[in-house]
Amino acid sequence: MRLSLAAWRVADLPETRSGLLSAAVQHEQDVFTDPDGGKRTMRRLSADGRTLISVGADRVTHWDVTAHRRLSRQPGLGRTLEQAGFPRADTSWLPVFDGTRVTVRDLATGRQDRTPLTDADRGAEMTPSGRTLVVYDRRGTSRRVQLWDPLDRHKLLDIEEPEGARDLDAGGIAWARLTALMGQLRKERRTAVQTFLATADATVGPDDRHLALCVPGGRLRLWDVAARREITAPWLPRTSAQQCLQEQVVFSPDGRSLGLTGADGFRAWRIDTGRQIAEVAYPGLKTAQLSADGASLAASDGQEILVWRLSGPDFPVFRHRLAGETVKDIRLDTAAGTLRYLGGAEGVWGPGVHTVTLGRATTADWTATATTAVFSRDGERLATARPDPDGKHLRIRLLDGRTGRLVADIGTVPCRPAVDVCTGDVAFDSTGTTLAYGSTEPGPAGFATGRIHLYDIPGRRVTTALTTDDLDGGPLPDIAFGPGDRTLLLAGPAAPETGATRVWDLRRHRTTAVLEDTSGPAVVHPDGDLAVTTGGEAYRLPSGARLPATRFTGGGTAVAFSPDGAHLAVGEGSGRVVLWDGRLKRRLGVLADPDTTTYQYVSALAFAPDGRTLAVAGDEGTLQLWDVASRRRVGSPLPAPGDTVQALAFGPGGDTLRTAGQHTPPQTYRIGPADAAGTVCRRAGGGLTPEEWSRHLPDVPYRRTCPYRR
Repeated sequence: MRLSLAAWRVADLPETRSGLLSAAVQHEQDVFTDPDGGKRTMRRLSADGRTLISVGADRVTHWDVTAHRRLSRQPGLGRTLEQAGFPRADTSWLPVFDGTRVTVRDLATGRQDRTPLTDADRGAEMTPSGRTLVVYDRRGTSRRVQLWDPLDRHKLLDIEEPEGARDLDAGGIAWARLTALMGQLRKERRTAVQTFLATADATVGPDDRHLALCVPGGRLRLWDVAARREITAPWLPRTSAQQCLQEQVVFSPDGRSLGLTGADGFRAWRIDTGRQIAEVAYPGLKTAQLSADGASLAASDGQEILVWRLSGPDFPVFRHRLAGETVKDIRLDTAAGTLRYLGGAEGVWGPGVHTVTLGRATTADWTATATTAVFSRDGERLATARPDPDGKHLRIRLLDGRTGRLVADIGTVPCRPAVDVCTGDVAFDSTGTTLAYGSTEPGPAGFATGRIHLYDIPGRRVTTALTTDDLDGGPLPDIAFGPGDRTLLLAGPAAPETGATRVWDLRRHRTTAVLEDTSGPAVVHPDGDLAVTTGGEAYRLPSGARLPATRFTGGGTAVAFSPDGAHLAVGEGSGRVVLWDGRLKRRLGVLADPDTTTYQYVSALAFAPDGRTLAVAGDEGTLQLWDVASRRRVGSPLPAPGDTVQALAFGPGGDTLRTAGQHTPPQTYRIGPADAAGTVCRRAGGGLTPEEWSRHLPDVPYRRTCPYRR
């Protein structure tokens, strides 16, 4: 941000053990509060987010935010702090203002060059590299934007253009708030900042190679600094007053791409080709930053910090809710799996550096092709169906559900070469020893039927192959095993009042019943006498008689019975889960996450072996545990890879939860009470000491809360 006086008021937010414990429940988070920071201290994170520079009247300090260790301590700015500009990166100097002129102060020695560098009556700002300075000046009726190397006193670029009466695009800016803000800035900094809405704002790349100029109402412009020439870039969009004032133009960390936050989200382009490389549709973003590898984007809308994988930007892969704080200096390090930011109250310079672990959210183990997956009932085995690179076959694999290790490459089933999409279905029997699999081949006359194979897992061989003729030439179904594994339930395409599910007898090789008017795949009650579809239909087995249409409404996206048959969970397209008694006689309640901020459907459900806990996965990669009896959440969402979860399964003891996503390898979560307590203790650095216990719980006798101490 451009300014001519840094006088932010910083709130003191002391770090407490209880605060760390509560933070550890949601995300592994570390909060570093600058011990040397006063109420008039400026702070900035380095480009890699690992170092904090703290500039105050008494001292200038560099901190290693990971180790909470002071790296250096230098003389403070004293009264000069009132005229100093904001620091950037690991800078060794600061711009200091003398009236409307800018000078340079050496932070190591505390000496200030009294010879002004240049006029800067409209302010100045350090660039992200910490090596150069952007200066804003007015010459008559023209505006000037200059780029300086202040240590060598060398002007690198000089842009001058008339300050014309350009039609401004307010971009939805709140004018009353803007006027109040500008008044506050002028009062606090004693020099007009952004005096006119038409004032340009410059953004310089981290390597100082390019400068982007944002002029409200005009097209974003780009300069080659070394060549001192403007780059022809017709692919750049027009910018609004809000985008310029809120500095919503950013370069990627490698300087090769340019991004812009707008009313509808974020876009980025390659500078050398003009090709758009990223588009994230998410209204309301205020600040954004690309990761060093260019594969991810971190952004904030003021309520959350969100991370997107740009190869699949349909929804965020990570969310971190903010506790009423303003975010500055977002730093995304996907290699280290961390997100850092400066956080503080509105109108103050962030007093704390928050480090949040991303967990599996930015895993590099991501495949472009979508996978169909299913777990065996006990979660010990996982079957997947994924299109082969040739686009003509669907490959079936059997994995160890605990480790994701390949157990058997079962082979392929053909897909019609002329079609773009080849999907398949896989299903385990109740014992997990037989796997049924098949493929769908869209054809000119609708959905043609492929083969269905039954694979004997212990024997490692196909025992049965059902052809189109065997299956009466109907559409390829969703596959489920019926009661006692004696039948297959073959559901056709979801079509209320026209669809049908055939009950195929595996011993007699024929259809023995038809469930009429089905609209989705079916699950079978553990007692084997009831089948329910995602469309809301229920049928008696083995007769196929439909139950009265007074059970539950359709629109389900996932259904699951508890192991004892006492409950039925129905996931909906809104993200809610409706609980029913296992016989569908009454609705027991609704599980709805109050923190859900987007419209996502429930993609998978699973009950724990004792039926007391329900795992709910959303198509945006969310994963939440619920207590069935109280219908309350169990803890915070689990750290998932941000991938649509296709299958869920609890381990035999209920202390582990296994997931399989469309694009990521299977994941295992240790969710037992002992594991959760150990994780919290590790993240918090151990339990409370007797002194801390006495301070926080003075009326409660001390007891050890963690297996180890700090």
